[in-house]
Amino acid sequence: MDRNRLKEIHQTDLTESKINEDFVDWLKTKGPTWLLVILIGLAAWLLIVRFKQQKQDHLNAGWSAFLSAQLPGSLEDVAAQYADIHGLSLLANLRAADVYLQAVIAQAPLGADLSTATVEPLSDEDRDTYLTRAERIYQAVIDADDKSPGTALYTIAAMNGRAAVAESRGDSEQARHWYEQAADRAGTDFPRLVKRSQDLAESVEEFSRPISLPADDDLPSQAASSPLEPATIDSALRDLLQFDEPADALVFPPSAP
Repeated sequence: MDRNRLKEIHQTDLTESKINEDFVDWLKTKGPTWLLVILIGLAAWLLIVRFKQQKQDHLNAGWSAFLSAQLPGSLEDVAAQYADIHGLSLLANLRAADVYLQAVIAQAPLGADLSTATVEPLSDEDRDTYLTRAERIYQAVIDADDKSPGTALYTIAAMNGRAAVAESRGDSEQARHWYEQAADRAGTDFPRLVKRSQDLAESVEEFSRPISLPADDDLPSQAASSPLEPATIDSALRDLLQFDEPADALVFPPSAP
């Protein structure tokens, strides 16, 4: 073999040996530090992944609890337990107040089966209790308003809810006040909601008027109570209609005056 070739091989072996020694020295001196840094980075990444997963699980559990809750108390519990989920908390409170208000409108206790005819009517005491609780929850949603676009719809709904409670109590002034507040909160972002709230504010007096029904004595006498008078039918018309009975046997009620 050529001497130059042997020299090159020898030089290569020395170079590789030097690299291996340097690598071993690096592992002994700086290797543990870098290994610790890598382990810390890996642990931090795993914690971030776990945190995101827990946050998603918490969000899913909150919405599942909201969808399964039916009574106002359960919905208020959802709002309190998942208060960190801002939109869900506000929505659960709104739903709880709406359930109270719907029970007042239906004149039936909470949880009553309206499809049956044996529903016990809502007592005056329960009606006042439901309205008070609905008013309190609506006000809590209004108080949580941070004046941002994200809470606008919740706040508008709560203000309209307070107006509906006032109407249920016959307080037209308070109802108009809250409808006007809802229109102001909608501002320029929700022109349709502004128009709707303004229309409701203008029609408060109309719907707050008591409805009076006439007494039986004031009702007009029915035409059926008058004796029936015989009516004659032209013979040509009688033949066309092919009556089996004679024309003088047909009677018609007198025309209404």
